[in-house]
Amino acid sequence: MGQTSLRVSAGSLRFTIVSIGNVRVSLARASQAAVRAAGEGYREAVKEAISLSDHSLADLAALDHPYARRHGTIRTNRLGHSNLGGRVSDPANLVHRQTGRMVRGLRGALRGTGKSAVYEVWFDAMTAPHAEDVILGTRRMLPRDPLWDVATAPQTVRDMRLAIVRELGLVLRSQAIIRFKP
Repeated sequence: MGQTSLRVSAGSLRFTIVSIGNVRVSLARASQAAVRAAGEGYREAVKEAISLSDHSLADLAALDHPYARRHGTIRTNRLGHSNLGGRVSDPANLVHRQTGRMVRGLRGALRGTGKSAVYEVWFDAMTAPHAEDVILGTRRMLPRDPLWDVATAPQTVRDMRLAIVRELGLVLRSQAIIRFKP
């Protein structure tokens, strides 16, 4: 008798594939495909959050450097943009694209198989060496972590869940029953 359910925990996204109706699709393959679909959606959401082009360095200087540590908090009211339709929960963690190196340095890959499948998203330090300074901050600049903020935004979680359902249903035709955990 085969396995009838599989619990998957990919970061803050937890779901259980209760059963698979299509016998040609294994639980491990379905889980891996679902994690890949959710991860790729997450990577695209991060890319969107770090691709703002509405302020140049000169514009940010004219706004008295809203990300400066001397202010104590990020002055999002000076930036005048919204939160990308719920894909970012805190607009302070948005990143203005200047050279494009951070976007080009964004990487994502599926690691592991089956229940241990994980989709990792990171910045390549060779392509975007300043990404660490943006995320951790410097003595002059407050930290902004678009990776965490995008991952925990309600709209991103919703989109990742939809990607899982779409992958298991339309692509694999798995006839799976899925339960998402809060």
